[in-house]
Amino acid sequence: MLHIRVTRPTWNEIQSDLSRAHPFASERVGFMFGRSEQVSKGQWLTIANEYVPVADSSYVDDIHAGATIDESAIRTAIQHALDTGKSAFHVHRHDHLGVPWLSRIDRVTTREIAAPLLVVAPAVPHGAIVLSRDSAFAVGYFEHGGCPDAGFVSVIGAPSTIRMGVDGR
Repeated sequence: MLHIRVTRPTWNEIQSDLSRAHPFASERVGFMFGRSEQVSKGQWLTIANEYVPVADSSYVDDIHAGATIDESAIRTAIQHALDTGKSAFHVHRHDHLGVPWLSRIDRVTTREIAAPLLVVAPAVPHGAIVLSRDSAFAVGYFEHGGCPDAGFVSVIGAPSTIRMGVDGR
């Protein structure tokens, strides 16, 4: 199980960035970074305190997805994970209420983005966080091609908020 705790300032920064309009993409994308530790067998905790928005110039005009990013955006995230050893999570928002889920495109691209991250920082999970208007869902990939692990997201700092994962925990 993966539990991601996001600091309130980072959460606010993510929400602000994902709310900005883009000239052609229907949604925004960024990368959240945090320190991860295995707290017990099968239990991981990530404290996320950094967010890097994808630059406008790194979006690709693609009618098949809400947002498509180019290799330079992914290389930036990979380099940051290599330099810091932090977990990296691709972040975007689906515009609805309730617990979000990964779309078919999200499932494919999350694996594609996590794979090189696991090469440069294999000791920690990497993955994606999908937000909705009132909730969040996280998925983490682990070294050695481990299966993705569903998790949940909570916001720490006043006021604290728990964003449920898909399993309701």
